[in-house]
Amino acid sequence: MTIVEMRVSRSTHVVDLAQSILQVALNEHFQISVVLQAVGAEAVTIAVRALAMRSLRQVLALHRVRADLSTSLGVTESADARKVVILSISFVPAPPLRVSRLTSPIKLRATIVDKLQQFGYIEVQAVGAGAIGQAVRGIGYAQEEIARSGLLSSFTCSFLDLPDSTDVVAVRFDVWTFTRIYS
Repeated sequence: MTIVEMRVSRSTHVVDLAQSILQVALNEHFQISVVLQAVGAEAVTIAVRALAMRSLRQVLALHRVRADLSTSLGVTESADARKVVILSISFVPAPPLRVSRLTSPIKLRATIVDKLQQFGYIEVQAVGAGAIGQAVRGIGYAQEEIARSGLLSSFTCSFLDLPDSTDVVAVRFDVWTFTRIYS
């Protein structure tokens, strides 16, 4: 795993920090950990606000990068005896959710809603007609529940290539959430 360190000061802009984190996460095609070092309460607030930006999570979701936002938090002292708060975030490729014909659409709904609320994106893979039907039902149920919480959701589907079988249909569903921006 690659570790990238970024220093955050009170003059750092939240949007600039979020863009820097996004750039690092998207330029690396393997697991990466970003360590933010913040000195002072204002810098810590800026770092937390940058990580909490919904637009950051949405762009990562579109690129199928899962951010483990259960950050590890640590406090150390700098050379000049000031407290330094360290936030560590890990970015890993999002594993797809595989559906079979025996998968319960209600349980699938719960899993999809949980992952969408956590990461903003999930990839669902289904192989075979029965599995595709269960996936569509589960995604439909999940979209209803997501809509009740005030978010919008959308999905696209595409065919998957299976190397060993030509008689079976496999479909990939990309599901994500977003918020409507009023101008």
